[in-house]
Amino acid sequence: MNDEARFIAGTDLADAVGPDSRAATQALREWLAQFQHALAGHRLDSAWPQAQAPLARAARALDAGLRRLAGTWTAGLAELEPARQLAESCAGQIMLLVFGKFNAGKSSLCNFLAQRHRAHGRQVRFFHVGPDGVCDSETPLREGATETTRRLQGVRLGDRLVLLDTPGLHSGEQANAALTRRYLDSADGVLWLTGSSSPGQVRELDDLGRELLRRKPLLPIITRSDCYDEDEVDGEIRKTLCNKSAADRDLQQADVESRARGKLAELGADPGLLKTPVSISVRMASAQTPAAMAEAGFDALYAALRALIQPMLAYRQRKPAEMLLHYLQENVAGPIARDIRPGLDALRRQAQAALAWQQDQRTRLAEASLRRILPALPALLDNPAADLPASLARMTLQAYAAVAAEALADYRIDIPAALPHPPLDRHAARCDPWQRYSDVKTGLRASLLRLEKNSLDQCHGQSRAFLETLEALDTALEAGLTRLAGLARRLREEGAALPRAENAPAAD
Repeated sequence: MNDEARFIAGTDLADAVGPDSRAATQALREWLAQFQHALAGHRLDSAWPQAQAPLARAARALDAGLRRLAGTWTAGLAELEPARQLAESCAGQIMLLVFGKFNAGKSSLCNFLAQRHRAHGRQVRFFHVGPDGVCDSETPLREGATETTRRLQGVRLGDRLVLLDTPGLHSGEQANAALTRRYLDSADGVLWLTGSSSPGQVRELDDLGRELLRRKPLLPIITRSDCYDEDEVDGEIRKTLCNKSAADRDLQQADVESRARGKLAELGADPGLLKTPVSISVRMASAQTPAAMAEAGFDALYAALRALIQPMLAYRQRKPAEMLLHYLQENVAGPIARDIRPGLDALRRQAQAALAWQQDQRTRLAEASLRRILPALPALLDNPAADLPASLARMTLQAYAAVAAEALADYRIDIPAALPHPPLDRHAARCDPWQRYSDVKTGLRASLLRLEKNSLDQCHGQSRAFLETLEALDTALEAGLTRLAGLARRLREEGAALPRAENAPAAD
């Protein structure tokens, strides 16, 4: 039995049933519900008391962004439904997603493998995914030198193996790229096809790293590993298609593997998950003789595919939970870590700067108010008919209110209606006028300092309350993300047998 036959026989045995993933899926759904509930109890839209203050506007904007984000989560789960249905329609089968830049030879490889399965007497069924779900097709997958694959298409090889051929992740059409990403979760493993003319481009490796972060088996395949050899025959130069030399293939495979491992290390993924690349030429294997296929790299490809079966089965066992987990990581945890928490940090820095500014205002408000009063003080002291205590209190409150309204406009300040002013000395009338003026000025300053302290204490309290609100929300976010990371870790370590989320404490 050759490598091709062993691979096909191996897929026939790929029917292992893993632990029921419903408990793990339910745990993740409960996590999302608890997380949404926790966030609903932490609002920032009225956390700052003065609605028109810059901090209030920034807090409202961040709160609105968080609410908009949370509002997309339920609808986003519905977008997983086509991928879930596709996975369900292939229950009991292992699914390989074939992806790479367009014109990398994805459709050609799928069609060739379909021909080989038919040659071994296996049933082959083509299909495509449309608006109404999975539809069977009578024709092979479309091939072309331009981006002909404008929809997800695939082929079922025998009873156990499904290949999904997709619009490239680097497609020039955004809809194609989005379609591919949506169905990445349907697959149990990934074949990354990259042309031998420019293998392993960094842009492709970014998406390669993303899949390995998901701990999904992935095999790099260098396609079109062939070239034209020129020879002179009867005085004419003739070009003959031939396989690239073993040395050239080894160099390209080593180069792809080296740069892929470096990129994975940069991304924080486990480089050990990367499978050794293989090089093939579908055109050189088209004769479909054992020798032609072996020379075209297909014996190595079949051996590599056979080695993928067990890792794919392990992934398939936890796939329903993985699909939901990937959505939560990329659409819930990702935006919160990337956008919301940095916004909270910025608000925190602004509130802390406000506290420092308040400390800097000590005595400044009182002195500014006193400067407003002093020009009118001599005339008031020289007016024998004036009710001096009442007049001084009124002047002081008015002056301070004007200064506070300007300096403390970002805060909601309550200024006392009456001013407890030190009584004038009962001998003040007989005092020296300058001494009398000095005594009154000292009393005014003392009163203004008390007013200032009262106002700045209010500002301090509002800033501290705002910071506490930010900390409470940040703590809820941190607790939720930590719990999700824990669920992810246990899913990967323990498989689908994950305890229900209700056994874990809720994030407050």
